[in-house]
Amino acid sequence: MKAVILAAGEGARMGPFTASVPKVMIPVGNRPILEYVVRALVESGVQDLLMVVGYRRERIQAYMYKAAKEGTAHTSCINANQPYEEAVAYFVQRLLEHPEQNAFLRDFAPFARKVARSGLFNSLSQTLLKLTCPGVPDIYQGCELWDFSLVDPDNRRPVDFDLRQSLLKRLAALDGADAGTPVREVAGHWQDGRIKLFLIRRLLAARRADPGLFEAGDYQPLAIEGWHAEHVIAFARQYEGRALIVVAPRWFVDLYAENDETQVGEAIWGDTHLILPETLAEREWLNLLDKDSLLAAPGETAARPLVAKLMGVFPVAAYSTAKRQDKTSV
Repeated sequence: MKAVILAAGEGARMGPFTASVPKVMIPVGNRPILEYVVRALVESGVQDLLMVVGYRRERIQAYMYKAAKEGTAHTSCINANQPYEEAVAYFVQRLLEHPEQNAFLRDFAPFARKVARSGLFNSLSQTLLKLTCPGVPDIYQGCELWDFSLVDPDNRRPVDFDLRQSLLKRLAALDGADAGTPVREVAGHWQDGRIKLFLIRRLLAARRADPGLFEAGDYQPLAIEGWHAEHVIAFARQYEGRALIVVAPRWFVDLYAENDETQVGEAIWGDTHLILPETLAEREWLNLLDKDSLLAAPGETAARPLVAKLMGVFPVAAYSTAKRQDKTSV
């Protein structure tokens, strides 16, 4: 089932509230209105959701103004062409207005959904790699959730730290839940960005619990075989008897082009599996994201774990041989 949300923009009557956020993000009970709407649609069986927000087209106009200046084809910072710049601003305005009757948006929306979906999953893989590869991870402030900023001046907007603190408290409230419950919760509502914050929080907790493994552990690429072996990056890190396994999918556009809306699982990965070296094959692994153990399934050897099983309902995976950690927050 599909649904389209046509959300209005700034609005004169709600000016005090929409000065910094669009109407759909106005908080009600510490949660944006949009979250209640999306949850109701999901519970009704909607799987494909498109939202068109007519909010501050000035953001795109400002981006196009800067791009035109720096492109120097028809205007520049030194030789300004005001009629051309005004024409570009007007073009953007007409291109984005009246979404319910806009032929461009109707044609553009399917492409945007495809790119956005793949971009979100790619963001999770990049975040996983950044927090597990050798080196010191750096998280640009404000990018703990999905970030849809254009280049400056758009990416210079203030960060909503109150929202992030609120989402962190909600994630912390899930710490006492049964293994797998937090993962299913955030994976089921990946549109709101909590899934990325959840990944960051769990991996930072793992780094704090075992700094030696992440700071001094070696790096060992892992071989992958099966249906979609080329769509997976996997490696292990070891230090003083402890080890880490990381599985990060890639090239999502091609991967999901053949599998429609399937996010994870055997339906998409089939027999794709890792090949673990002997030193890692017989270890007991703890999932750093859902705190569950990895056991070989019937017909599966410990040395060749299936990618579908490693990830479960989450789009990426990280396992450690370190002892089960206390449920502490970051």
